[in-house]
Formats: sequence, C-alpha cells, structure tokens
Amino acid sequence: MHTLNLLLAVLPLLPQAQAALQRVVNFGFNPTGLTMEISVPPNPAPLPAIILALHGCGGSGQAYARQADYVSLSDSKRTFLVIYPSSTRDFNCWDVATVATLTRDGGGDSTGLASMVQYAIARYGADPKRVFVTGSSSGCMMTNVLAATYPEI
Repeated sequence: MHTLNLLLAVLPLLPQAQAALQRVVNFGFNPTGLTMEISVPPNPAPLPAIILALHGCGGSGQAYARQADYVSLSDSKRTFLVIYPSSTRDFNCWDVATVATLTRDGGGDSTGLASMVQYAIARYGADPKRVFVTGSSSGCMMTNVLAATYPEI
C-alpha cells in the first residue's frame, strides 16, 4: 500500500517536463526533417537567452528534456528558452560529418538547427547575442559543427 501511495504521489509529476514542451512544425528551412520542441517559460523576461539542447545517439529531444531538465530551471528563472530538437537519421544520431552539414546553409542538420534558433529569435524576441548550444555524445559533436558553420549561434 505504501508503494501505491508513493506512486500515486509521484505520477502527476512525471509528465511536467514533457508537457511544458511545445511542438513547432514550420520553423523555417529544414532539409533533413528535424523535429523541434521548445520550452518557453511563463512570462519570459525581455530578450531571453536560448539554449539549444542536443540529445545523443539513440535519444530524442523529449527524452533529453527529461534528462537535462533545463525546463524547470527555465520556468523558475524565466530568462531563457530551451529548444529540444530531435534527429531523424539512423539511430537518431546527428549528421556531423557530411559536406552538407559542414557547410553553412548546405542542407544538413546544422541548417535545420540554425533555422530553429532564427525562428525562436523572431517569434519570442530572444537575444541573438545569447544563444548557447549544449549536448551529449553526438549532440556534443554537433555543438562543434555549429560553432564552425554558424559561429553567431
């Protein structure tokens, strides 16, 4: 009975990070079919920063949102938005090695990710000078790709 009570107490808390994410479909040029989910805090501060949080191979944006949980911090601080994209390639790994993704506006995953950031800046009035990219595994490698191809991100 104690276990059941604990489960019933915790169960409503589980979907919070996922529920806070909003799916964005038409965010701009997206040649590789990435998906975008964003967490926008209630009443965000003017010119919020952006965190682009990139999952590793085998992951997804939603799973990374639960892992990294920037959503809770974003909601409490209200000074930044969090974009959780998802790769659609084999094993959900980011394209970090093709000529397309290693070329600015070349048509790889880096192009779609840059479109997500540009969308968030335009739609939510985010600060283009405060865009941060983080990730694990393949997502970490994509941070290097973005630093080289889109240094303003």
